[in-house]
Amino acid sequence: SGVFDLCGADPLPTADVVLAADILYNQDLGMQVGKRLMEILNMPQEQRPGVIITDSQRFYGTDFAPLLNEELERVGRLTIEWEERDLKVTTSGILVDEDQTYDVTARIISV
Repeated sequence: SGVFDLCGADPLPTADVVLAADILYNQDLGMQVGKRLMEILNMPQEQRPGVIITDSQRFYGTDFAPLLNEELERVGRLTIEWEERDLKVTTSGILVDEDQTYDVTARIISV
């Protein structure tokens, strides 16, 4: 494992799966995840990792899909779509003695 700067200039490292889960906290992060997804979609199919992006918060300005889809359409490629999924989540934390389970509706992109 290692450290990777999502906003840095280095290309994505080789991976089987890229997971971006609930990191779309502001417009800058949202757009950067979109740029990295485009980087993945531009890889040759045989080198492309699987991708899962989830967003349960839907903060304003974090939906990179419209801009990414404009670029994909411009070059004649298939577009991406968010899918709504209802999930049951169990978490624990430092200040919580027992696990907490709750339902959440998340938007998900998987490629």
